[in-house]
Amino acid sequence: MTTGKQSKPVITKRWLEKCVRDGLTQEQMRDRFLEEFGEPRTRSAISVAMVRHGVKPPKANRKPDHSEYLPWSVKKAHQNRYEARMLRALSNTKKGVAIPVAESKRLAAWLSSLQEQNAVVHYDRDTEQGFWLYPREDADGKGYIHVRGIDTAA
Repeated sequence: MTTGKQSKPVITKRWLEKCVRDGLTQEQMRDRFLEEFGEPRTRSAISVAMVRHGVKPPKANRKPDHSEYLPWSVKKAHQNRYEARMLRALSNTKKGVAIPVAESKRLAAWLSSLQEQNAVVHYDRDTEQGFWLYPREDADGKGYIHVRGIDTAA
């Protein structure tokens, strides 16, 4: 017998474990939940569910390695620049880590733009802007970053 009420999607242990395997942050889990179930959940609700189910992210204090696409020592002031975010999204995608649909669409458009402009990403930590697009050189190959003169020192 049903009461006519539809049950709301629940944050399950299985779902959380899959998100953790995919390397998602709690914010990304929140976005994925909305995309998959059409119901919003807060980051706090994700956190509470993780505690309740005993799900812990592996090596929670270790940052993911994106050095293949972000080989520079990026200044804190530049870490959230669009180019840095897109290079991290690219890194996650190449590692098989699922990213939210909206981010995937932004990444595809950005990569298409790089290709159309025949450009790569250049970084200079000593500038206010930090990142900018640079004309592709032979040394850059088919990559996404300007390789000549990379300074990885902090």
